[in-house]
Amino acid sequence: MLLAESGGERLLGKAREIANSLGCRVVAVCSEKRKNASDKFVQLGADEVITYGIDAINLWARGLAQLIDEANEARFVILPSNIPGNIVFGILATLQEKRIGAVMDNVEFISEIEIGKTIHPSGAKLAIKPSSELLTVCTVKLSSVSPPYGDPSRHGKVRERIVDFSRYSPGLGLPEDFANYLNHSRKLTILIGKKFNETNGKKSDLALIERKYDARLIEMSGRVQVVYGPCLAIEVESRSSELPEFHGDLISLNSREGFPIQRIADSSFVSADLNSVIEELSQS
Repeated sequence: MLLAESGGERLLGKAREIANSLGCRVVAVCSEKRKNASDKFVQLGADEVITYGIDAINLWARGLAQLIDEANEARFVILPSNIPGNIVFGILATLQEKRIGAVMDNVEFISEIEIGKTIHPSGAKLAIKPSSELLTVCTVKLSSVSPPYGDPSRHGKVRERIVDFSRYSPGLGLPEDFANYLNHSRKLTILIGKKFNETNGKKSDLALIERKYDARLIEMSGRVQVVYGPCLAIEVESRSSELPEFHGDLISLNSREGFPIQRIADSSFVSADLNSVIEELSQS
């Protein structure tokens, strides 16, 4: 079972891979507003797409909990590791405590035999085995998996559902709209290194980039623990233990090679003339 909201459809390929190994089905759950994407979800790996006419995060947790109640054979519940996905994860773990055998957030590698992640700042690997009888519930970093491959020949079914609110406590959860969190978690962050020297027009160019892409500009510091959404890291030279956790696509731009962030970035670019690159970004 997979929550195909807030970018969760990117995890359909991995869900398909696990389901094939276990001989299970993939059920993708999404809002009624995304019903027109149901065929796409089937092509990306879903056997069934279930749509709900709900937006509030606490209602999503209840919708998933209801499906779990009705699916004794369910083995995995996979959610995107971002603001809305992590909130649903927490509420769902409370609602389905007796059905859950293993949980983990911010998962970076996942299979039918192991789920795990890197613990910051130590760099140690934490891994657990999914339960063979109970549910495994996890949130997965979208940047840790490859985009799913669409197969137009795949067939699946689509159906609509209504949440039975009488099953769960009406006061549990946060009645916030998914779209508000989705917009926040997809906002571009421009992360500036501690030694970044704002000279020769860099400061004004960065301000132009910030306004142009509706981004938020922050400087590296010990207070920056987590960065959600896409991130452009400029001249970040910090050690691995000082880097924040990145939950989204990461692009690294440095004036030279050899920095830890370049090893974890989705894309890494090196230019001796950062001024020209930044100026081009502000004008392109």
